[in-house]
Amino acid sequence: MVSFLLLACFQLLIFVFILLKFPLKEGSDRFLLLIAIGGTLALLSKLVFYQLDVNADNNLLYTISSTLCFAAMSHLFSVEVFTGKRSKVITIVLHLVPYGFSLCYFGYEVIRISGGPLMDLQEIRLVAAVENYMRTVSLLIYLALDLRLFILHRQAVQARYRTVNGSLSLYFTVHKLLLLLLIGVSMLNSVQVNGTILFLGLISMPVVVFAIMHYKIFVGMKAALEEKDGRQLDFLSRSNASKYAKSNPDDERYEEYKARILSYLEREKPFLDLDFSLQHLAEALDLSNHDVSITLNSRMDTTFYQLVNTARVEHFLQHSEAVLHGEKTILAAAYESGFNSKSTFNKYFKMVTGESPREFLKRRSMDDLRIS
Repeated sequence: MVSFLLLACFQLLIFVFILLKFPLKEGSDRFLLLIAIGGTLALLSKLVFYQLDVNADNNLLYTISSTLCFAAMSHLFSVEVFTGKRSKVITIVLHLVPYGFSLCYFGYEVIRISGGPLMDLQEIRLVAAVENYMRTVSLLIYLALDLRLFILHRQAVQARYRTVNGSLSLYFTVHKLLLLLLIGVSMLNSVQVNGTILFLGLISMPVVVFAIMHYKIFVGMKAALEEKDGRQLDFLSRSNASKYAKSNPDDERYEEYKARILSYLEREKPFLDLDFSLQHLAEALDLSNHDVSITLNSRMDTTFYQLVNTARVEHFLQHSEAVLHGEKTILAAAYESGFNSKSTFNKYFKMVTGESPREFLKRRSMDDLRIS
């Protein structure tokens, strides 16, 4: 009892932190918010049972199931990340039907324990069995749907799996697989399956929420630091290259390098790769990093970081019709253009266009309406 309450309090603190701290209300991140809310309600239902039921240890399986919410919402999160298509409200509601059933059954259990009207014993057993098996079946179905999504959109998966949302999507799928494996092992070894499901229900959601915190905060902070380091390196590179260029009047050679750089970017579009670096550019053109830096800074009046992210913004603009028509989300199109974070995309988009992505798309939409 004491250990459960400690775990419950710890889990509840994490959920409250997630709900209050994270701006998870836009785009695919809204599914992470729903996962956190679903887990919070599931935890509160277990605490309610401990307050109402002297046999709560035996009846916790009849509380709200966080697994039903996690399995469905994590799949929809992956769909938006890898297809770029925004899920409709009705789609989200339909996928939450099993979780709604769990909510309703918990409500009935609370009424029953409080002395309210009872169902027939056979009906109670039937409903309890349905809810119990829904957890396992839901994991199986959504794991299969995840794998189908990855196969059908393998190019998008390959392009985005290193992004924050892409990595988180893959983790969610692995988490479902591990849950199913643990349930399967308990069945094969004649371990009480109900106890295993209850244990997983208590441990699973804190792990999921920790993963969300890891990718959304720690990995996001790492990306921000890498961006800052990149800007500092660009500054040093520009300073050193400018000094060197003044003492080296060989303009024709660097003009040739400039033409080769622009041609390579236009032809191969290497900036679509998240890991594209100054080193990669130099190796592709058979030049030294020093020569590339001099060319960028003294002949193109830019830095590698600015050049690459500007090219990514231009690629986004060339393919913005899909976003305007609702076929992709802004973030999905940004990832496809080579960006690995929303903040970097927004910063360079405004730097290039003078507008935020939403302002630009709104204006484009209005212009299209005037033309039509």
